Amino acid sequence: MQDRQKSISKTAKENFVSQSAISQAIHKLEITLGKHLISHEKNRFQLTIVGLLLLDNCKQIFYYIF
Repeated sequence: MQDRQKSISKTAKENFVSQSAISQAIHKLEITLGKHLISHEKNRFQLTIVGLLLLDNCKQIFYYIF
């Protein structure tokens, strides 16, 4: 996901999964963390501040692991 703002269906297609699978995974993660990670606007989504922080931290973790 190079862009900070995309459609979930486009992201699903790029990653060979269903839109429903992505939406459910995001929802489960938001419930687990107790934080909103994305904001929805029409057919697009945008990462919240918390979502951006999580993304940056995950990138750092994967950088150190691999």
